[in-house]
Amino acid sequence: MSTFATVGSALATGGNLLEGIAIDPAGTYAYVLSYNDNTVIKINLSTFATVGTPLSIGGSPQAIAIDPAGAYAYTTGIAANSVTKINLSTFATVGSDITVGGGPLGIAIDSAGTYAYVPNNNDNTVTKINLSTFLTVGTALAIGTTPFAIAITPSSSVIHTIVLAVASATASSVSFVSSRKV
Repeated sequence: MSTFATVGSALATGGNLLEGIAIDPAGTYAYVLSYNDNTVIKINLSTFATVGTPLSIGGSPQAIAIDPAGAYAYTTGIAANSVTKINLSTFATVGSDITVGGGPLGIAIDSAGTYAYVPNNNDNTVTKINLSTFLTVGTALAIGTTPFAIAITPSSSVIHTIVLAVASATASSVSFVSSRKV
């Protein structure tokens, strides 16, 4: 029989307003975003302890995704309208951030590790990023109202964007976008 329970006490990370979390594909490390400190905190999942000094990234980080190979993480910076690339083996940023639409709240990477998709809450768009060049692809796609979170089917054939209405929870909707149109 499997159990579903907490393991020990909550870890005091030292972060301020923790926003996003991702676990590498090997299940070795978790990466947690500290929104107010503009940092990424690395946590060893076998010891449940922080590793080294948090990485400064700026931009009020909101969301994080790790590529399928576990080589890079990508974070959205809501204050800077940007995406930051992080080399996970060196735990350092790679190159300059790229600009996306206003208010990037989420990020998802396709199963091939080829593209990332970022919902931009302030301008109602989704930005497509080529991960090998770390450049945006084409014009951002207009998508509903205030896109908030995003997920991609495992086959990468369809992107699911959860769209939340600003004024009323009863007006919430879900948009389904074919990756061929993004």
